[in-house]
Amino acid sequence: MLKGFIKVSFRNLIRFKTHSLINIAGLAVGITCFIVLSLFIKDELSYDKFYKNADSIYRVYVKSSINGQESNNCKTGAPLGATMMRDFPEVLSYTRIGYFGSHVLKYNDKVFRAWSIYTADSTFFNVFSLPLISGNPKIALVHPNSVVLTESVAKTFFGNENPVGKILRVDSSGSYLVTGVMENFPEHSSFKCKILLSMSTYPVTENNHWLDMWYTTYVLLKKGTNVDQFNKKIAHLISTKIQNAHNRTLFIRRYSDAYLYGNYDNGVQSGGRIEYVRLFSIIVIFIVFIACINFMNLSTAKASGRMKEIGVKKLLGARKGSLVLQYIGESVLMVFLAMIVAIILVALFLPQFNDITGKHISLALSGGLLISLVGATLVTGLIAGSYPAFYLSRFMPVGVIKGKFVGLSGEVWVRKGLVIFQFAISVILIISVLAVSKQIEFVQTRNPGFTKQHIISFDAEGKVAEKKETFLSEIRNIRGVVAASSIGEPGIIGDGNTVNDLQWKGKAPDMKIPFARRPVDFGLLKMLDIKMESGRDFSRQFGSDSTKIIFNEAAIKAMGLKDPIGKTIQLEGHNRQIIGVVRNFHFESLYNKVNPLFFILKPDETQKIMVKLEPGTEQATINRLHNFYQKFNTGFTFDYSFLNQQYQAQYNAVQRVSVLSLYFAMIAILISCLGLFGLVAFTAERRQKEIGIRKVLGSSVIGIVSLLSKDFLKLVGIGFLIAIPIAWYAMHSWLQNFAYHIDIGIGTFVLAGVVAMTIALATVSWQSIRAALMNPVESLRNE
Repeated sequence: MLKGFIKVSFRNLIRFKTHSLINIAGLAVGITCFIVLSLFIKDELSYDKFYKNADSIYRVYVKSSINGQESNNCKTGAPLGATMMRDFPEVLSYTRIGYFGSHVLKYNDKVFRAWSIYTADSTFFNVFSLPLISGNPKIALVHPNSVVLTESVAKTFFGNENPVGKILRVDSSGSYLVTGVMENFPEHSSFKCKILLSMSTYPVTENNHWLDMWYTTYVLLKKGTNVDQFNKKIAHLISTKIQNAHNRTLFIRRYSDAYLYGNYDNGVQSGGRIEYVRLFSIIVIFIVFIACINFMNLSTAKASGRMKEIGVKKLLGARKGSLVLQYIGESVLMVFLAMIVAIILVALFLPQFNDITGKHISLALSGGLLISLVGATLVTGLIAGSYPAFYLSRFMPVGVIKGKFVGLSGEVWVRKGLVIFQFAISVILIISVLAVSKQIEFVQTRNPGFTKQHIISFDAEGKVAEKKETFLSEIRNIRGVVAASSIGEPGIIGDGNTVNDLQWKGKAPDMKIPFARRPVDFGLLKMLDIKMESGRDFSRQFGSDSTKIIFNEAAIKAMGLKDPIGKTIQLEGHNRQIIGVVRNFHFESLYNKVNPLFFILKPDETQKIMVKLEPGTEQATINRLHNFYQKFNTGFTFDYSFLNQQYQAQYNAVQRVSVLSLYFAMIAILISCLGLFGLVAFTAERRQKEIGIRKVLGSSVIGIVSLLSKDFLKLVGIGFLIAIPIAWYAMHSWLQNFAYHIDIGIGTFVLAGVVAMTIALATVSWQSIRAALMNPVESLRNE
């Protein structure tokens, strides 16, 4: 019996070639999206879950309240971990991790720059179960000047030798004894480092440094600990240790949740990457649903062509159940073929998807995946084939043989509703793509308030850091260099370090304003073309500018100062005179409003060299800079980046969403057009006799095309009207993430409507013209 089902199913697929190919293509595209996005979602959900005690590892956060605004920070004071370990029995272990920066490592004649160097407590491997290839994890980071390398770094320096016991020099930071080699951090680790230095190299005491928040503290809790109750116990720990810290409270969050739930708004968790996971989950459900709708529409569109087949089978004794099984079997077979095509498409397009998302997802046909695909095939086949199966098997044989074709009550409206749904989703995606693209164009073209073109930056290290002024003086004389200066971390772009202990006349006692702090050298503001609103820039003509300060407009406004030039503020225990106010510029991304910032003249604290190049000579000038750098700073590589690239990097995530949204919109439109094609084909089949009679009576091709097309274009129009408020609300909510954003104008909706209507018209017209050109003799003869 099964063999007969399969044979008949294959015959029907071959018999209705066009119908089968369109159906398989629609399902294949939908399944391809399902597989790719499922792999993406699985990849996102797997981050930081690989540790042995992943469910019990928590990160400690500090919630600060400043002027009624709450913010969360995972940077904590040095004594926190040890204090929690001692005072709270729920804590089994803890470790602190501190960023050590980028340094050049030396071993004999080998030189290597490592970007990801961190310090960690000796208990690091108690909390994070990362295996050691060599060394003892219990003592690897106990002693000062100990270092644990990742496997990749160890091979770079020592090849196949065991590096344990060898001495590695970290530029100006001293020499370190290699005590262990750990496995490379897995791909699904949000924390990655190349080198771990022992925290004991930089000891601190418990009685100080509570507010020097430079470390990330992690705790390993006992199984079954009530996190809410524990948060209440630790909330006011800082205020019990130091005075005037009542505005800082502690809480913990599971570490494996931080990757997906990383955004906070006024101290409240407000999403993160989980929003993209949810978005793509909804999209894949809709796309698969649309593909199943198409299958139903296309299958029922061929019903009239199979009525006599069904009638004959019923007259010969076929039961409704066997007919249902026959058509569900055909559905499952078609889905199975679509699944094979989808797997091929996934293998072809997954590399491009990885390029867009920055992932390294692969399609490994494991036993679990094959079982999932077979299960998905059966489920999709049952869902997609259930309605056509029951629809086709219900016909009365006598009526079918006589040519009487009576549909179910309301079935036409169901199909029309599905088409409306399909195009509403498509229009929503089109509007979303247009809005996201316009916002990206806005952030890319908006003047940030400083010059970002033709400027490169690189770290000051080695001899450059030791003789910074000499280096700057030399490169200013290189042909093609317009200007050169330096600035502190993180450069001109980024949130960086903030301070809130500034004092000035008239400041309210409880007022705390976080200021971004930027130490700079002479000429930095002029080189970046940061405009002065009032006052002047730092100048060598004034020998006392090292005791001066320059604010931005946002800072002056927040401080409430009138006529600030010449007034004195106190910073870091020293009085500084305000000599200038710069116009607001976007030193952070457009997600944030322009925050208070100040510049101080401290060349010794600058870590980044910035060089402005003559337009049109960039590559030649960079080559000259490279040659000079190699001579001046022997052993160090000249690694630079353009400032405009750093600026654009702030929006990489939203650009990826934009590109993916474009692809999803195109796929949704493609599948929706297949659905529309199915409904037009169904209607043309039903009205074949009517079309023949109209042509015999003199109707033109244009008249018949108009007759068949207008109702479907109405459906697209209704879908468009339904989509407008949904798309507007979704995009309006998304744009609120940006402090500076576009307004969604009526032009966006009009363009989306024109695109949807044009595509729908092309789809409908093609099938309508085909029906209108049919020889009326053929359609009437069939009757």
